[in-house]
Amino acid sequence: MRKTFYTTTILLCSILVFTISTSCKQHSAKKEGNKSDSLKVVINEQEISSGENWLKSIFQCNNGTDYCFPDEEKVCTEQYYAFFIESLEIFEYPSFETEKEQIVAEKAFELKWKEIYSLDDDVLSPFGRGNGIESGQQLKNVSITSLSNIKYTVIVDYGDGVKTTTEVTLIANDNSFLIDYMKSKIIE
Repeated sequence: MRKTFYTTTILLCSILVFTISTSCKQHSAKKEGNKSDSLKVVINEQEISSGENWLKSIFQCNNGTDYCFPDEEKVCTEQYYAFFIESLEIFEYPSFETEKEQIVAEKAFELKWKEIYSLDDDVLSPFGRGNGIESGQQLKNVSITSLSNIKYTVIVDYGDGVKTTTEVTLIANDNSFLIDYMKSKIIE
């Protein structure tokens, strides 16, 4: 009888020790997951802040005050800038001799870009820039709001009642960013 009692006690103690050690490991893993999640939040906040600061910097005038229109060729990826220029050449300022040439160019444009950029939206000039507005021209106001760690909304007030809102997607470029997509609308 004594032998059965000891065996049962040892078995129960072993189960108890195993349960406690497993429970501690799970608790420790949960803590590690929480640390990792909080680290991700800090990294995302830093990326958002860095992207927002970069966007603010591209609108800074050379004198360090006020807002000026950025040089879109310098702030966009080569790929996005090529997409923008091609869309202008085909849809805004076509110079085709025949309608057939234009249809062929539109189909080639669609095949080339449909997997990369949205073709459902009209492609406006960067930040909704209108005719006559050039790099360095002073703007009335610029407002930037983060949508995610790489997407932002930029509202540009050109003055005289003209405002645009632009959804901007950034990509990392060395220790900085470049714009890889813009979707602009004129605010009325």
